[in-house]
Amino acid sequence: MNISDLDGSTARSLLPHQYPMTFIDKIESFDRKQITCQKNVTINEPFFQGHFIDRPILPGCITLECVAQTAAYLYLGQSLLHVKSVNEVSDSQELAKHVGYLAGVNNFKFLKLVVPGDTLHITVVEKGAQPTAKLVQAKVINQNNDMVANGRILVTQK
Repeated sequence: MNISDLDGSTARSLLPHQYPMTFIDKIESFDRKQITCQKNVTINEPFFQGHFIDRPILPGCITLECVAQTAAYLYLGQSLLHVKSVNEVSDSQELAKHVGYLAGVNNFKFLKLVVPGDTLHITVVEKGAQPTAKLVQAKVINQNNDMVANGRILVTQK
């Protein structure tokens, strides 16, 4: 099964995250070592109430969390390659073990402000893997194809 074939709500149900900490709206594409996800930035998100009042800007830590959740979907996508349908995934706690957790941030740069109305396309490419950790290169571009952020993160299963 390819994780990019899942609708947004089914894909979100596979992550251990819950509202308000689910940020990925759509999985755009997936192959074994790369995934691209989409985040639609809307003014309705709770952090815009105070960041900033006169000029709402997506906090950098939320951009980074979008990258981490995209990496989690990469882990999940790799785990789901051997199943034929999401119905075969019966134990969500077992599946959650394959999500990956943010363990490190390397050389991550925020290059452009993200504001309500932007659509982010987050691409994560696996650059190195060990049994319980992956180093991934991330790039975040907006709907105008402007680079918003990029860098490397380390995700681990432990």
